[in-house]
Order: sequence, then C-alpha cells, then structure tokens
Amino acid sequence: MPQSFFPITPVQIASQATQYVWADRNITTFGVPAGVATGAVVYINNSDPGVRPWGIRKKGSADARFQNMSGNAHCWGIVGVDTSGILQFRNDNAGIPGYVELWLVGYTRTGVTMLTNGVAIGPPGLGAWGDIDLSAQLPAGALGAIVEVYAFGALPTAWGLRQKGSADNRISNTLNRKNQFTAIIGCDANRIIEGYRDNVNTEFYLVGYITDGATFYLNAVDMTIVSIGGVWQTCPNLVPANGVMAFIEIDAGAGVADSVRKDAGFSRLYGVKNHAWGIVQPNASRQIQAIRTNAATTFSMTGYAHFTPPTVQTLAATGVT
Repeated sequence: MPQSFFPITPVQIASQATQYVWADRNITTFGVPAGVATGAVVYINNSDPGVRPWGIRKKGSADARFQNMSGNAHCWGIVGVDTSGILQFRNDNAGIPGYVELWLVGYTRTGVTMLTNGVAIGPPGLGAWGDIDLSAQLPAGALGAIVEVYAFGALPTAWGLRQKGSADNRISNTLNRKNQFTAIIGCDANRIIEGYRDNVNTEFYLVGYITDGATFYLNAVDMTIVSIGGVWQTCPNLVPANGVMAFIEIDAGAGVADSVRKDAGFSRLYGVKNHAWGIVQPNASRQIQAIRTNAATTFSMTGYAHFTPPTVQTLAATGVT
C-alpha cells in the first residue's frame, strides 16, 4: 500500500502579524517537493484572546468560508493545493493584525484527492445520527472522507461524524464558527458515513477523500489520558507500528483548552475549544501526548496514515537479499 501522508518538521507559513486576504502560500517554498503534493496538512492557531476570523482553500477554488475562531484556540486539517503546490489563506481583521497563524505540518500525495470546491453534504435530519451517502463523490474502493465542518449563525451547535455502523457517539458543541477545520472519517464499502447535527447552522462539506495509505477504525481507539491537571502525558495506546500520522478526535465538552502533540518539540500554547480532529505525527516510540484540563474531555484515534514498508529484493549476481 503506497504512502499517502508525509509529516514534516512543522514550519510557519503565514504569520499572525500579517494580514492575508486569500493570499497564495506555496508549500514548495517550505521544503515540500515540487509537483508531488495533492494537499497540505495544516495547523491553525489563534494567539489572541478574542475571536478572530480565518479561512483556507485550494488555489483556484471559489469557496469562501471565512468565520471566527475562539480566542487562544487551534485546530488542524487538510487543504488542497494546485499543481504548483499553492493554497490560499485569509486572516484579515478590520485593519488590525490577523492573529491567526498557519503552520505546515505535512503533505499528502497520490492516494489523497482534494476537491477544488467543497461539496455540501449532510445528514437527512436533526438531532439524530443519519447516513451521508458519498457514492456519487467517492470512487469505488475509497477508504475515507475529508470533511470540512462549518458553523454559522446561532451558536453553539452540536455535531458529530463517524463510520457507518460505528457505536461512537461524540457530539459535542462547536463553541465558535471555525474552531474545527476537517474531520477525517472512514467510510464503508458503499461509501457511506454517518453524521449528526442539532442545528441547520452547522454544515458539512466534502473537500477530499482517501483511497490509499490509511487505515480507519469502525470504533475509535481510546487515547484518553488519566490526568486532568493540565500536564502533558503519553496517551495509553500506541499508534500502530507502520503509522506516520494519527487522526485524533478531541471531544472537549465545554470549551476547554485541551490538545495533542508529538512531543515537546512542537507545542503551541493554546488548545482545542470543544470538538476537533488533530492530525499528529507519533514520536519514535509510536506515542502521542495529550493535555487534559476537563474530566469531560476524551481523545479517540479514528484512524491513522502509514508508510510503505521496504520491498525485499535479491540481487541475482550475488544472491544477497
């Protein structure tokens, strides 16, 4: 199975001190090989205590979802890039510094397809889990969906996404409109996922899909740490031996600042407010770390991306394997 996700040493590609208005950011400028990336794995951080707007999209997209993130909060996601490796970022805020910064933490290659424009999807009703049929958008054999979660209007609103047939039931509120970017969800053989929302002011947009290089769990693996004292701790379960990035759903309940990381080498000051997916590289011991300040917070590994194992070859001239 080819490798589709490639973590890198995190690098800041848009500063909180600069205002960007759908500005081009070329990830090949920051070490990604030219002509290979289909998407950028990004980390978005609001360093200001006040709510600040941000948006991100693939170069050439007509999408314009630009809304507020809570103060001192962050999230992760995957955004498409064009053939030149360009995405577009926006954080302008009425003539004052943007405060929302953008980091590149990895990229995707063949096996991850990102749409130029997001496709609106959603469960059939409100207040209950419902099927989201993606068979018209995903090719046969697809493994998972990349879904942008977008809230607007009256808040908070509760939402959730899970594999078809899963018993998972994480449906905490969105504290602010852009506290979450993309959820990474496995689909079944019929390309169906399940969604929950309690308000029409939460919308789901399909922005990409995965056909190779990842494994998803029907029911997520519990990664919740015991301590609620606000101290970084190692999660109780390891990322599988071939894992290069873990998809961690953070269900933080009541708007607390809880988070995940690889290790102390990249640790931002702020946390997730309510509900988001982290896309995190494990350390050399296959561990990730979490910080938990509220007993209601849970961490769940919904899947992981893996590397391609080396191919065994024997040299005919010598017989050496």
